[in-house]
Amino acid sequence: MTQERIDQLNELGFNWEVRPALEQPRVTWQSRFDELKVFYEKEGHFDVTQEQNASLHRWIQEQKQRLRQLQKHGQDITKRMGPDRVAALESLGFSKGPEI
Repeated sequence: MTQERIDQLNELGFNWEVRPALEQPRVTWQSRFDELKVFYEKEGHFDVTQEQNASLHRWIQEQKQRLRQLQKHGQDITKRMGPDRVAALESLGFSKGPEI
């Protein structure tokens, strides 16, 4: 980035500090899957509410969206839902849920 752009952003009051949340390590897909598996074994379903676990709820919604993309387009445009992940989710009985 050029100094001119930096100066322009500074004039606008741009905040250059990195938020602490961005400094935390990312949770792996396998970690979330394991978390889902524990939840399913305990509760018997995949309906994790935001109040119960916001990050797992969001992850579940992403997986459902990717499974829908695979079914509709034959591929996940994010390239994050490979056959191994589909098989792992299916092994639990997880599905994309009803069409929206």
